[in-house]
Amino acid sequence: MSDNSYDESPHGQAMISLLRKHAPPAPDVARARMAVLSRLPDGRVIALRWAGSAVAAAAAVMIAVVLLQSPPEVVPHAPPAPGAPDAPMAASRGPALSRLAVVVRGPSADGWRIDAGLKDGLRVGDTLQGGSGTYRVSAVGIFDARVTGEKALARGERLSREIDTPALRRAEAFEALGGDPGAFFDLGAVFDAAPTHDARALGFADGRALVVAEVIRQLLRDFDAAPQATLASVLGLRAGDVIVSVNGFPVSDLNQLAGALQWTRRSATLQATVIRDGRTIELGAE
Repeated sequence: MSDNSYDESPHGQAMISLLRKHAPPAPDVARARMAVLSRLPDGRVIALRWAGSAVAAAAAVMIAVVLLQSPPEVVPHAPPAPGAPDAPMAASRGPALSRLAVVVRGPSADGWRIDAGLKDGLRVGDTLQGGSGTYRVSAVGIFDARVTGEKALARGERLSREIDTPALRRAEAFEALGGDPGAFFDLGAVFDAAPTHDARALGFADGRALVVAEVIRQLLRDFDAAPQATLASVLGLRAGDVIVSVNGFPVSDLNQLAGALQWTRRSATLQATVIRDGRTIELGAE
């Protein structure tokens, strides 16, 4: 990614436009010089021209002090002419939304496979637009998804949609930072760090805790088959659950969660202790 890629993006262009709109006007150097000279008594300018460097420097300091202590000149705005139309107001509009662009890879079961999935922020039910119409995400994997629509799609055809959902914005933010928003998509859950004061209030002395931000119920693993239930769904995790322990290991951050899971992400057995609505409950998937 180039150094000026953000400046060339829609968000960057909107920020540049805003800064230019509210930037202060360029100083009028000629006018300021005349204002300084007008405050000097007659003949002082000629004398200053022939003074030594030390005298000239001292005089320059005195001139600056006089100028700074004087009140700024106020230029009144001329009232509009009678009957003149009001000046049009600029439209109030936020920065243009980015778009997610995907490519059709080919047919898949009852639809078509595209090269974007959970990691890109797509979820079941999202729609994408293309030259052939509107297409709905019917199943989603980590890196790919399946879409359905009334008209056939050709390999290499492009679809897109605005980045206007929390999942899409989250994926876009992680992409800008060079991170991975879905280290636990295979488990079927997205986690966030709980605010420090909330974590301490729940009994986490170090102020660190993980809260479930989202549960993905089904995951597309085989593009010629139906999606499968995720382990997080079978376990019974819900958005808002605060993780206390997994498989008997205390968990307060993503590294500890990864260590506690180890080889159980797709296993038939998994236990977790969570805080839900202020109560500590045990969950198990067998």
